[in-house]
Amino acid sequence: LLFTASVLSKAMAVVLPVVLLLIDYFKGRKFDLKVFLEKIPFFVVSLIFGIVAYRVQSQGAIASLQVFSIIQRIMFASYGLVMYVVKFFAPLKLSTFYPYPTLDKNGLIPVIFYVLPFVIAAAVALVYFKFRKQRFVVFGLLFYFFTVALVLQFISVGSAIMADRYTYVSYIGLLFIV
Repeated sequence: LLFTASVLSKAMAVVLPVVLLLIDYFKGRKFDLKVFLEKIPFFVVSLIFGIVAYRVQSQGAIASLQVFSIIQRIMFASYGLVMYVVKFFAPLKLSTFYPYPTLDKNGLIPVIFYVLPFVIAAAVALVYFKFRKQRFVVFGLLFYFFTVALVLQFISVGSAIMADRYTYVSYIGLLFIV
């Protein structure tokens, strides 16, 4: 009941079932059928509200697939994922509005957007090979990723590429590591 009230008040709450699984991982709980069964009601509520939110937003706030390609959406999401971390450690040049990048004379977006997916891939490889046995690092990074994933513009909503106001819960994962 409280989870439903939470999702009604803030759409970002739909990630709670995933966060509950992450907490189970962090606590070293064995992933058996019971662990998943106890979270089914949360996943059902999240799915229902996620579908409703998508339908409401698709009435004009979501950009069609013709506006941005899948590759561009991945680049925008990578940019947001990295820049939120940068702003966590160095909160400079904060803004209420971060517009999408403008195209150069050749019709291309800035180079940083092409580089950042590879930076993320390298960071994931580093965490996997160097830190995968340290639960607090894996937990913190996955907490950050799953709680910020909804606002990374995989599905382009609105006219801003980033919005700092959506990161206050996500930063808990990074603070956990620090």
